[in-house]
Amino acid sequence: MSNDIVTYNTKVNSQRVYLFLAGLDPQLDGVRGRVLATKPLPNIQAIYAMVGAEANRQEATLGGTIGEGAVMASRKMPTSRRIESVLTIMVLVIP
Repeated sequence: MSNDIVTYNTKVNSQRVYLFLAGLDPQLDGVRGRVLATKPLPNIQAIYAMVGAEANRQEATLGGTIGEGAVMASRKMPTSRRIESVLTIMVLVIP
């Protein structure tokens, strides 16, 4: 029984990760590639932190020239709110 729970939780985490990564803009392809190369796949909270750090790094080094859709193309809000929005949408979509 507990093995089934672990398998289910792993599968749900993977789905959340893939949905989150699919919503990232091309400017964050580097972090997307690093996450997908990680075995085993990190949990969604760790990936959220990695993407947030990379978005902040790019914003600081590029002087805020990242487009409005840097994290999620369909959202137009400040960078920190965009990442939170993507995570919130993802949590609502996948039980």
